[in-house]
Amino acid sequence: MEKGNFTSQADRFITYQRELKRQQNCRYRERISGKSSSTLKNISLNAQSMNNGDVQHDDETGIDENNSKEDELDENNSKEDDVEEDINNSINNDNIQTNDDIYSLLFEESSYQSDFNMNLSSDYENIHQHQFLTQLMDFIHTAKLNKRTTASLLSLLRTAKPFTKDIPKSINSLWAQLDVKFAFKTFYFCSFCFKQLDQFRDICTVCNSKEKANSEFCLFSLTEELERVVKSTIDIINWYKVPENQFVADVIRGEWYQRSNTIEPCLSLMISTDGKPMIKSKRTKTSIWPVMSFLVEIPPPIREDLNNMLLLGLWHGPVTPPSSLLLDKIVDNIKLLITTGINIYINNKMMHFMVNVQLCTGDFPARAKCNQLVNHNGFYACSRCLIVGSRCPQPCANHTLYKWIDFIRKPQQQRTQRHINICARQISAVKKNVFGVVGVSPLSSVLSIPDQSTLDYLHLVLEIHFRQVVYESDEKRLFGATSEFILYH
Repeated sequence: MEKGNFTSQADRFITYQRELKRQQNCRYRERISGKSSSTLKNISLNAQSMNNGDVQHDDETGIDENNSKEDELDENNSKEDDVEEDINNSINNDNIQTNDDIYSLLFEESSYQSDFNMNLSSDYENIHQHQFLTQLMDFIHTAKLNKRTTASLLSLLRTAKPFTKDIPKSINSLWAQLDVKFAFKTFYFCSFCFKQLDQFRDICTVCNSKEKANSEFCLFSLTEELERVVKSTIDIINWYKVPENQFVADVIRGEWYQRSNTIEPCLSLMISTDGKPMIKSKRTKTSIWPVMSFLVEIPPPIREDLNNMLLLGLWHGPVTPPSSLLLDKIVDNIKLLITTGINIYINNKMMHFMVNVQLCTGDFPARAKCNQLVNHNGFYACSRCLIVGSRCPQPCANHTLYKWIDFIRKPQQQRTQRHINICARQISAVKKNVFGVVGVSPLSSVLSIPDQSTLDYLHLVLEIHFRQVVYESDEKRLFGATSEFILYH
């Protein structure tokens, strides 16, 4: 709630308080005047009856003495004085009691107003504090501060800010104050033999090495990620179901998606991964391997928006992870949802979605790791066919060439998932790769590698082909050096 809303509510309450106070004062005056008039009326009636009684008594007795009349007049005067005194005392006492009631009521209203103002001030301070912490977190994220520099920044703010007690001491405390929770499981591995450990600082009992830091893998909840993205984009998903709203060249119009398309609502995952160095120092060199996914049912470019990205897993360590450690647990979560589907509560209604995998993509090293095929500089590196390739001639002889002329002269045998599975089973016997297959890929259980392991448009078209076209173009001078291009995905 904004500060303007608080102010308007406070003004309405003050107006209501004044009107209530005015009505109470009117009722008080009416009650006092009513009591006073009724009392005076009773006094006048009593005095009249007393006078009539005295006259009758005088007539009956026939007493005509001046002294007795004077005594009666004195007595009547004294009675009237006593009655007036009783009236004044009654009015004063009633006035005191009523004033006490009003003071009590005003005290309660004042106390309520004080509590209201206090709550108002407290709510405003809480909102201001939350905004400050949010801006602080945005700055930490934008400045790319690590845990140590973040702790130093928080320590500096605690010495400078007037509300130092509200400044968190660590990044974890900052997340806690913002009520941000991270739902993931962390697994620790030795960076030499990849044995699983209990804690990050544990020493492996197999290799007993301390040269490299251990590696860690964070597994995120696929169910929670799907719920988060689908709830925020359900209107767009429903809109993109209509064929007239779909892009002609989008994957949702492709043959493979249409083959698995059902009447029941479906969520199709587009998985991708890549390695990124974090610390480039030789002694503390580490990298991360995020495994991400997007939903086919969300139209581009909204599909690739950061808020619509599903983070499935994250590897962090000084070595690159093997395919099994990077993908096994993620694929297990996917297989579970493929079997059962997922229920998501949207707009006061429970909706059931089927889940499947549409494709997996990445650059050449990432695809080779996920597909468990040899790298792009080895033989049988293609994931689509069984072209062998040839070494480049001397003096280089370090690269494997896949010539277009060799491909069109002799049609190559196409790979199939069944052929890949057979080759993977033969590896343990021959102790080497078979037709470029180096192991069992976890992805083989949820997709077809030859058909659904797609080539990456960014690296092949934007980063390689586009640069080559510009380099060979006659307009090279117009474009300038190709190394200065900034390519957007």
